[in-house]
Amino acid sequence: MNNQQQIIFDGIYNDYRTGLLDLVENNKYIITNLTIIALEQQQYAHVILRAIEDHLEKAPASTKLPAFYLLDSICKNNGRTYVSILQPRVHDIFVKTYKTMDQRSKISMDRVLATWYNCVSGRPLFDPNILNSIKRDISTNNDHQYPSTRNTRFSKELQADSRQSTNVPRNTSSEPLNNARSFVEIDDLIQDVNRILIKKQILKLKSPNDPNVENSIQILQQIQTLVKSTNLSPENVVTIRKQLSDIATHEKKDIINDIFLQMIGSNLNTMQTKLG
Repeated sequence: MNNQQQIIFDGIYNDYRTGLLDLVENNKYIITNLTIIALEQQQYAHVILRAIEDHLEKAPASTKLPAFYLLDSICKNNGRTYVSILQPRVHDIFVKTYKTMDQRSKISMDRVLATWYNCVSGRPLFDPNILNSIKRDISTNNDHQYPSTRNTRFSKELQADSRQSTNVPRNTSSEPLNNARSFVEIDDLIQDVNRILIKKQILKLKSPNDPNVENSIQILQQIQTLVKSTNLSPENVVTIRKQLSDIATHEKKDIINDIFLQMIGSNLNTMQTKLG
């Protein structure tokens, strides 16, 4: 690493650490804003994650939970880059943070962990072996019952021997590569929707009475629901992602945004009708 790169890394690290200092409570605006910054600076994901990890290490126990909510938001909304970097360390970060918290905050952390078993995409956020290890280690000397994962889609994998566990659903198709590719495409589509939705939610916080922003949020939420419930073909996914890309290109033109969102919503409804 040359000096110029180090200067850039240090600047991003220090700026993000400064932003984290404002996160002393569960503030949706700050968490959303820092999530967007993490998205926009994704090429420096390792620097941003180090800033969050250092913050969790040094922050008072009373402010660790909001920072962990931020980490959760970044991993769920910004995709595989952050998850892949964090995965080797997520066990130690989670358990170490958990041990410093009071009982009420521990219950909130338990709920976060429970959501990691079955995210919007229908798959675990991290390797189930790691999640099970976290669950086992935090259950020691814990006074409350951990939320059950008995009814999740991945209950069999989660209960299986570690040698048989996998971080993707068990594939019974005769075309495993196509199915795996389909999961990746759906994940990418969900992340595209999440990114635009986060930006719209930021706008809503700034302009709570803007009907165009509220309308966009409602349509994006509808799209989220339809994507999860509709068996979209790869061609459908490509079409919708192209329209979402057009929204990003014209993100300053609210009227164009709304037109595109209406188009996408209509397309998904049509696809769902045909496939249903």
